[in-house]
Amino acid sequence: MKYTNASRAKDVCITRPRLGRCRLNHYLKEMNLNSDGYCPFCNEAETIEHFLLKCKRNTTGAIVRELCEDKFIHPSLETILNNHSILNIIYRHLDRKL
Repeated sequence: MKYTNASRAKDVCITRPRLGRCRLNHYLKEMNLNSDGYCPFCNEAETIEHFLLKCKRNTTGAIVRELCEDKFIHPSLETILNNHSILNIIYRHLDRKL
């Protein structure tokens, strides 16, 4: 399902992770813009899944995990990237990294 929003900036910010391309270290490494591709806190590949669901130091991830728990939603990348209410909350709490 396509995500659309009147704000082009918001539309782009939400669409990038859904397409698997954003400004996280793992993807920057693929473009030779980052040396190792790892999360600076966890020393794991900084992928979209890591950023939104697994990183313990990322406040956006903590908010997403808590929201999934509150709404009884399975916290998987596919689930959260197809849920408009979660996407809107992710956008509000992003540090503009995606």
